This record gives sequence, C-alpha cells and structure tokens, in this order.
Amino acid sequence: MNSTTLESPARFFRIYIRTLSVLNVCLAIAAVLFPVAGVVFFVTSYVFNDSGSVPQTVAPLVRFLFLDTFFAIILLFWQIKIRKHLFTMLPAARKSMVNLGVAYVVVALVNLFQFYLVSFPLAAIGIWWIVVFTRNSTKAAFENSLAAAEPLPPAS
Repeated sequence: MNSTTLESPARFFRIYIRTLSVLNVCLAIAAVLFPVAGVVFFVTSYVFNDSGSVPQTVAPLVRFLFLDTFFAIILLFWQIKIRKHLFTMLPAARKSMVNLGVAYVVVALVNLFQFYLVSFPLAAIGIWWIVVFTRNSTKAAFENSLAAAEPLPPAS
C-alpha cells in the first residue's frame, strides 16, 4: 500500500477536528454574548423609550438573540460529542456530522429573516459539512477505519 493514501484521510480528519474546535470556541462565545446583547437591547428599549413599553421593533430582535443562544448551546454540546467520536473515526460520527451540517443550514434559514448576515456563514459551514461527509472517499475512510479496528480472532 502507498503510505500517502493512508496519511491523507488522517490529515483531513485532523483538519476537521481543528475546525470543530474553532467552531466550539465561537459557539461558546456566542452562547455568552447573545443573551448579554438581548438583555442590553431589552433594557435600552425601556431606558430610551418615553412611553415605558417595549418598542415593537426591539422585541423580535431580543427573541431571536435568545433563540440563537439556545441554538448555540445545543450545537456546542453536539459538536463536543461528535469531536470525541471523530478521534476514533466511528461511522456514527460521520452520519452525525452530516446531521450537524443540516442543523447548521436549518439555523441559517431561521436566522435569514432577522440576522441575514449571521445566516450566510452558518449556511456555508453547514453546506461544507454536508459535502465533505457525504463524499465517497470519506465514507470509505470511515469504513476502512472500522475494518482495521476489528480485533483478530484468538489463535487456537
């Protein structure tokens, strides 16, 4: 066997794991900043409003910020779990990465109406995960990894 064919999938999976690590950091930051921004918008809408009621222009923004916080927390825990499984190259991790890509696209569609600038990077990340983990070479790498990990039968 050619050693470059064996190194190639491992190199790519290190890149995917690093990308998941960067996304985890970004999601952790977003999980903190989104609710803080929602509270700031909510409080400033009362402070700078003469009528004393929440303006209707701020209320949807606050709801979307808290909804995005919920999505960020869910995606963060999901990615942490997948990252652990990608180290061992379990076939379920590949399927979960495809599902994660679909989840990113769905979150991007939800954000399209309020935060359209946030939705474009989320959609790009989701489409990238879908494309990468549905390729035949990725499927083969996971299947070959599973076949190599099976133990040999005991010698009699």
